[in-house]
Amino acid sequence: MSGFTGGCLCGAIRYRCSADPLAFVLCHCRDCQRCTGGPFAPVAVVLAETLTIVQGETRSHTVTGEDGGRVFREFCPSCGSPLFSGLEARRKTLAVKAGSMDDSSKLVPTMHIWTDSAVAWWPLTDELPKTPRNPGKPSQKTSSTDPAPGSS
Repeated sequence: MSGFTGGCLCGAIRYRCSADPLAFVLCHCRDCQRCTGGPFAPVAVVLAETLTIVQGETRSHTVTGEDGGRVFREFCPSCGSPLFSGLEARRKTLAVKAGSMDDSSKLVPTMHIWTDSAVAWWPLTDELPKTPRNPGKPSQKTSSTDPAPGSS
């Protein structure tokens, strides 16, 4: 990959990212489950400065996450497609929803995050590193080393 493009279901929002993702994580937090309607959200973590919305305007919704941090989620106001999310404390990175990308076929997951919230009916049997919450917390233990900054 050398950057990527994407947008929402109805075409009102289009974006371009000028760099490859720092990481591609599978987030199992309850908020991601609710937003996707599935057991996890596959997200590409990018530097915010590399992402540009080239058409339309997103709407944003902010909540207090399970760990007490503020989480923002951006979506299309017309069709409701989830596009980006992130932690207000880590505004330098964004989590781009893989389903909104024009082509996510070359992405390879780097880890599972928020596995404390993973649903029992989707067993995590792969060899990817797993962390019970967001990666990078000093007191947090993972089953392998932490990759680039995570998402929510």
